[in-house]
This record gives sequence, structure tokens and C-alpha cells, in this order.
Amino acid sequence: MEQIFCDETGFTGPDLLNPDQKYFGYASVRMEEQEASELVDYIRAKYRLQMPEWKGSKMLKTRRGREAALAVFEVVRDRSITTVVDKRFALAGKLFEYIFEPTIAAFSEPFYQAGFHKFVANLL
Repeated sequence: MEQIFCDETGFTGPDLLNPDQKYFGYASVRMEEQEASELVDYIRAKYRLQMPEWKGSKMLKTRRGREAALAVFEVVRDRSITTVVDKRFALAGKLFEYIFEPTIAAFSEPFYQAGFHKFVANLL
């Protein structure tokens, strides 16, 4: 039975202005558990990866790690989704929701249709 495996990177909780983690990423892949296990075993053996949990920040520092990551992506690219969020832009969107939305709530539809929320978020 296929499953969906997920992982995140860059989580800093409510600290959206953390200068060391400007982006948040969330990825998922759909595959059989057996196939996932076999892929991990194959990649670990072929590229001699010794870390118990693969960390992109470490893997991307070496040629072998980059090649291993690319090999994984080649296998899962047609059945995976990745979302990357700029945390400053997310904070700007939150500011709109907390500052502007309450004042226009009764008649907000025209503002959203005109893209006012996007304008304010980009302006901030």
C-alpha cells in the first residue's frame, strides 16, 4: 500500500524573522514503504552515506552527498511535492490578516478580488 512520507526544514516556530532560517520548506513523497526502504538502502550503499538521518545541509557539502540527493530526486520527482515559503512574506501576510482584515471584514470581498492583500504583503 502506498503511503505519503513528509518532512520539513527551517521550522523556527513563531520566530519568522530568524536570520539563520529565512525559509520554511515542506516536502512529501508518495510511495510503497518497501520501495522507500529499498531506495534508502540502495542510496546508502552506493554513495556510502553513514549518517543515520540524511540532512540536506550536510549532504550538500560534499560531491557524494549531492550525487546521492540527486539520485533520490530522480526516483521520486514525479510523485513528490515540495513547498517553500519565505518567512518574511508569511509574516507580512499575517500582519495583513491581523491589522487590515478586521477593519474590512464586513466588505472584504472586493479587496481580495482586487488583490489588496497581496499588494500590502508585498509592500511590507
